[in-house]
Amino acid sequence: MDAIHLISKQYINTSILLNKLENVALTIESEYLPQRSIRLANVQIKKGEGYNNSEYLDIYIRDLEGYNTSFNNLYGINNYGILVEIDYNKNENLIVPFLREILKEMPELLVYDEETPKGIDCYVYNKQFFDNNPGTDYYAVLDKNPPKSLNDLA
Repeated sequence: MDAIHLISKQYINTSILLNKLENVALTIESEYLPQRSIRLANVQIKKGEGYNNSEYLDIYIRDLEGYNTSFNNLYGINNYGILVEIDYNKNENLIVPFLREILKEMPELLVYDEETPKGIDCYVYNKQFFDNNPGTDYYAVLDKNPPKSLNDLA
């Protein structure tokens, strides 16, 4: 599994995020499977039937303390903190539609990826990037021409 993050300039309440995640799951015709633990909210979004024929996103929403710990501690970007971590499989076609839809719901968020071909680096994506790059394939959309910093975003 790989991980990608949703980042924001300010903390957003967990209940608001959970509501938006549920809306997105419905929009991309997937199951919304919420789970709760003491320190974080965990949601799984599943598309398909059965274990072998399904695609999954494991989504972890950080609490205020976790967000504050990450604020201004991201590689290559300041004034943002991590709200959400998403574990996904690059070979599945669920992550791109999910990111496209969550940014439609919450355009103030950015997608932040520290796992780049160069190792320690970052790619940052916004709603406009997804509007301009159609498709569902991870490699065709996110690896095609990734923005390297906020300055590269239109």
